[in-house]
Amino acid sequence: MSKNNKGIDISEELDTTGLHCPEPLNELKRFGKTVEIGQCFKAITDDPESEDDFKQWAKNSNIEIIDSAQEGSLIYFTFKKKDK
Repeated sequence: MSKNNKGIDISEELDTTGLHCPEPLNELKRFGKTVEIGQCFKAITDDPESEDDFKQWAKNSNIEIIDSAQEGSLIYFTFKKKDK
């Protein structure tokens, strides 16, 4: 387990850099199913189209966006899986 730059415990990380739409979202959907309720996880993408896709997926999937940031071409999201 690691911590993000705001001190949040991150249990898992998904790196989708190099993938292009729709693959980052498809990978995130698969990955999200494996994460336990209450866990925080990080997703990284360099596909600008994925930013809105990730936000919409979280909204529709009972996933909270804890943090998001962009550094150069990389976009980082920290998510938390909520209880339904």
